[in-house]
Amino acid sequence: MERLVGIAQQWYDQIADGEIPSIRLPTRTKQNIAYDEATDVWKYGEKESTRSASTARSAIHLLKM
Repeated sequence: MERLVGIAQQWYDQIADGEIPSIRLPTRTKQNIAYDEATDVWKYGEKESTRSASTARSAIHLLKM
């Protein structure tokens, strides 16, 4: 829950500062995923991309995440 509130706070701060709200997410590519044998799950690597709410459509997409 704290992470979700943190994202909302980050977006609020960006809007208050007159910036377009954005978020950085791990890229979902074959080159950025690795299998962790210790936990038996696939994990994302270090590569990230930025998604922004520069249009109404992209803002709706971010809010649905």
